[in-house]
Amino acid sequence: MTGSRKSRPWPRLSVLLFLVVLLPLFPPASFGADIEVMFEEIAVLNGGTGIYPGEEIQVRVRLRVLRAAANPFAIRLRIAGDGWYEAPDPVPLAGTGERTVTFGPLQAPAAAGPGKVSLLADILATQATVSLLGRRHAYLDIRCPPRRPSATKARLQVGTPPGDMALTADGRYLYVTRDVQTGLGDVDEPKVTVIDVDRGEVVPTDLEDSEAIQLPAGVAADPVRRKMYISDAGLKQVLHVVDAESHVLEEPIDLNPAGDLGPTALGDVAVNPARNEVYIADSRGQRILVVDLTATPPAVRTLSLSNFPLPPAGMLPIQVMLDPDNPRWIYVLCQGMNEVIKLDVVSGAIVDFVQLRNLQDPASLWPAWSMALNPVTDEIYVVVNPGEITPGDPVSIRSKIYILPKNWLGGPRRKGPLLLGSSIWELAVREDGRFVYAIDSYRGAILVIDMQTGKEMSRCAIRVEPGGRFLRADPAPNRLFVGGLLAGFVDIVE
Repeated sequence: MTGSRKSRPWPRLSVLLFLVVLLPLFPPASFGADIEVMFEEIAVLNGGTGIYPGEEIQVRVRLRVLRAAANPFAIRLRIAGDGWYEAPDPVPLAGTGERTVTFGPLQAPAAAGPGKVSLLADILATQATVSLLGRRHAYLDIRCPPRRPSATKARLQVGTPPGDMALTADGRYLYVTRDVQTGLGDVDEPKVTVIDVDRGEVVPTDLEDSEAIQLPAGVAADPVRRKMYISDAGLKQVLHVVDAESHVLEEPIDLNPAGDLGPTALGDVAVNPARNEVYIADSRGQRILVVDLTATPPAVRTLSLSNFPLPPAGMLPIQVMLDPDNPRWIYVLCQGMNEVIKLDVVSGAIVDFVQLRNLQDPASLWPAWSMALNPVTDEIYVVVNPGEITPGDPVSIRSKIYILPKNWLGGPRRKGPLLLGSSIWELAVREDGRFVYAIDSYRGAILVIDMQTGKEMSRCAIRVEPGGRFLRADPAPNRLFVGGLLAGFVDIVE
């Protein structure tokens, strides 16, 4: 019986004959479909070498409509970014035949990092069955943001540890002060280091061991007078003036001519060229010192951050930042209660403020270390982290960036990124307003963060020496400067 079955293969051959000969005449996808479409091509017209996040793209779709028993219908394009989203305005179609549809200009999606994202062509039809054949997918290669620094040009030794850094107005030199108050480093290390950024070399100057400079702190450039101003936290209570071209120390400005200023702890410096004024943070006096450069000798007055009927407390002001839209306003970051204060430098009134510390938000209890202004989005970014890093303790290695609306500090704000495994200290906002560079002291890297999505583009990170805490940017030649806290170094990254 077994042998007779082997000699009669006709039922199996009949099935095979149906599959090979008859089935192609009736494709399974076409059974009962009102609309049948064969996709022949989907291509990104301007994405041959990759697209930067946020750039505009055009997508071409070529297809053949094989059956159109139901009309009208439309073709749509979906793009994978952080989840799928549809390109606007699906294109209506009718009838059979070949079609070529171009979508765009569209904005390339922001992925969590560079890599490939998908584009999917689809058909929209109301109360109709649809059969889709052929190639419906295309892939878009997302690259790192344009003008991305990628290599360390030079690593230079400066005084340990750096206290502040500032470029001269022409971008030729970088001034680096040494935070002598920490007691770290050797007494013979330079108090102020001047770096020629084009050559990547330290310029020998008398500022390195000047006896006139006691405890250098903040430093800032005056683009009008071509000077550099250096605050001194020593007992002299002066603001040092340096010629930015010759690097020669000039006559200092006495900040306490009347002798009634009291104890001070001078720090950050900001220059307002529109008003010919210099602002100096005094963390001990909870105030801002204002120097009028038009007076002879320069006149000094104080703006209190705490003597008001309502909060803020104004404790430990550590940073002063100008408002590019109004020369009368400055922003002051106070570390005591993690406050940002908008101050009118003419009337001395507090225009606006916000206190970030909130018991319901554990990250807000970490100290604030810096702030940065995004002039494109009119937002202020405030960086907080626990401060001291404990190796092996992941709780100490994390940071958060708070996003504040510049024109209403306490108003509704976007949620900022929480960065686990990173110790962020300072930011530099790119000129496009979408991405920021962030110095990660723990990992030894300059991170690239998309502030629209709040995600780090991990494959775009730039490796530098671990321990960096200061970050300055010179957008014109696309340079970043990283200052190390304990190692006493400056990296020039191009």
